[in-house]
Amino acid sequence: MTTDKTNQTISLRDGRVLGYAEYGDPDGRLIFEFHGNPSSRFGSMLFDEAARKLGIRVIGVDRPGVRQQYIDTILKAFHSGTRGVALDYALSMKDWGFRLEDISIEVHLWHGEDDTVVPPAMGKYLAETIPNCRASFLPQEGHFSLLPNHVDEILSVLVG
Repeated sequence: MTTDKTNQTISLRDGRVLGYAEYGDPDGRLIFEFHGNPSSRFGSMLFDEAARKLGIRVIGVDRPGVRQQYIDTILKAFHSGTRGVALDYALSMKDWGFRLEDISIEVHLWHGEDDTVVPPAMGKYLAETIPNCRASFLPQEGHFSLLPNHVDEILSVLVG
């Protein structure tokens, strides 16, 4: 009997339930994928084939409070209404409790030069502000095309 690795949950201390999904090689090196908004753990399936090939286990997590249960990723994000998605956006605009300049670990950033969702200027700002940022700005890539077109490269860098 095969266990469905895409519909797993864990109960958090505050009573909320967090959904997560596993993709790739179940015995591979572990990477957590924290998706953008509005999406869900199911978007991590983009990593599945490349992760299997590269020996990587990818765990995609939902954002607590945003319950996703239908096939279409966008519908999943709004399934419980707009409150969770709106809260997520509001939290992303608040003080994070640290300055980008104080990030001391190496950060890899990939940004499409044709991104119309998050302007390339934002990516360039992050690249210039985070001290150990290794940025790749990819021509002819947009917000939604970059990951499917470069998943092998991205995963290879992350486990390299």
